[in-house]
Amino acid sequence: MPTVQGTHGNIVNYEVLGIAEAIQKLASIGQQVKDGIDAGTLKAANGVQEEVKESIAGNRSEPKSVDTGNFLNSIQLIKIADGMYEVSTRVEYAKILEYGGIGREPRSHFRNTQARMQEKVKETVTLAVKEAVERT
Repeated sequence: MPTVQGTHGNIVNYEVLGIAEAIQKLASIGQQVKDGIDAGTLKAANGVQEEVKESIAGNRSEPKSVDTGNFLNSIQLIKIADGMYEVSTRVEYAKILEYGGIGREPRSHFRNTQARMQEKVKETVTLAVKEAVERT
């Protein structure tokens, strides 16, 4: 809140109190938002990972893609950066299962999961950020 410190002729001096505290509070909120984004993204990515596995197991609309269990058990979650996670597999034949190939229809486990989970991911991250900011 600005306050008048004193006047001298046609000069008025103002002192604004609390600027340092306000800047510190904004920095704290910024860190809380960053932490909330990372926590929410991790939670959402875990949900996506589980949903891809459910798809592969045949518990969603896509055809079951389990023979040996290698593909199902290979679905991994990797942190790329703060607030960025990747759900992927290193299985060589995953692209053929996802996109199809000669004599094989696409099963679209990852693409369909992404479409199904898009709103849920947004809601999860938004809620995590809101909760993080409310704790400040």
